[in-house]
Amino acid sequence: MNAADEMYAAQRERYAAQLLALRGVPYEQAVRMTGGTEGSGLVCLALSAALGTPVRLSARELCGAYFTLPCSGAAAGRICALFVFARSSSGQRARCVCTAGLVSPLAVLSCLPPKTMLERLDTVLARWSRLGCAVQVRALDRSRLPFAQARACQCRGLHTVQLAGSRLYGAPEVRYA
Repeated sequence: MNAADEMYAAQRERYAAQLLALRGVPYEQAVRMTGGTEGSGLVCLALSAALGTPVRLSARELCGAYFTLPCSGAAAGRICALFVFARSSSGQRARCVCTAGLVSPLAVLSCLPPKTMLERLDTVLARWSRLGCAVQVRALDRSRLPFAQARACQCRGLHTVQLAGSRLYGAPEVRYA
């Protein structure tokens, strides 16, 4: 394994460890944030811990610009997330409505009411399928990370969950400029 592969594997381990540390965090919609989290906040907290720098993006931003690669190598050091797409009845393109962090190739940390929970990937896929949603598991495109980190400083809102997560749930202390 070369140095870059070792670094990526270490980041993947920190990502998974942070997701596991956030089990049981209360679910809270982004508009009300007082000490819980929602799916994109959960993935961003784990990314922040893995990369050692603040990352705060919406589910649509994560899906559309940063997690764009197939996730066939989740066990080989890739950081992966699951994205849920609502099907449109009007013929419009499906839009990303939810995200969750992949802890391992078979386990997902879902963020649904009332709190985050560790679930089997096949269970999550079946649930969303029954609801008529499409689901994709994607890997992080590392070439886009500088843009994500720059975007984090411009993103307003959702700071509360980052700091509350730090104090209450063992998440890293994340400060924004």
